[in-house]
Amino acid sequence: MPKVHNLTPKQMTFVEEYCLDQAAIRAGYSAKTAQVQSSRLFSKAMVQRAIEARLDEHRVRCDVTIDKLTDELDVIRLMAMEALNPSAGVAAIMAKAKLHGLLVKKVEQRVELSVGERIAAAQKRLRLVAR
Repeated sequence: MPKVHNLTPKQMTFVEEYCLDQAAIRAGYSAKTAQVQSSRLFSKAMVQRAIEARLDEHRVRCDVTIDKLTDELDVIRLMAMEALNPSAGVAAIMAKAKLHGLLVKKVEQRVELSVGERIAAAQKRLRLVAR
């Protein structure tokens, strides 16, 4: 991994694990706060630079380019269609779209409010309606 200065050991682990999955949890943050911690860590410029450097290193080592992946997905799509397997063809098309940033993962977040927070929110809505 390229030398990156000013990162804590937890932040360095986050950078390494970000390239895999569930970075915050594997970096030692609790599952309960992992999403918040991931967002907080990713907002730091030095962590983003470290992640980019790590991903670039990985791309070079594995000789991965968007063009190569796109070509491979096109071959897979054609093979799937010739084999009369449209679901595999669709999966290849979707993977290609995701690779090119055309698909965005939607995330729903449910927030539980305490009774006091619910009352405060209701009072705020009432004040807005009364105006």
